[in-house]
Amino acid sequence: MELTDLKSAVDAYADAAETGLAALETRLGQIETRLARPGAVPEVKAATEAATAHKTAFFDGFIRKGDDADLRAFMVSFCC
Repeated sequence: MELTDLKSAVDAYADAAETGLAALETRLGQIETRLARPGAVPEVKAATEAATAHKTAFFDGFIRKGDDADLRAFMVSFCC
């Protein structure tokens, strides 16, 4: 193996590592965002009970109007 081949292999490995780290950083940001949602962390659950009740009433209003498909699409995009 020549020195140029070794350098190419090291560069390819470094590029793959940087790409992997960027993907992990993105995933960590998504997880932090989900944890920041009201009620996601047990310590803030009591403080968000009123917000949860309000959100439930809001969703119930959609269901009474017959907008089930739109509501379910919104709930899936919100929670997952």
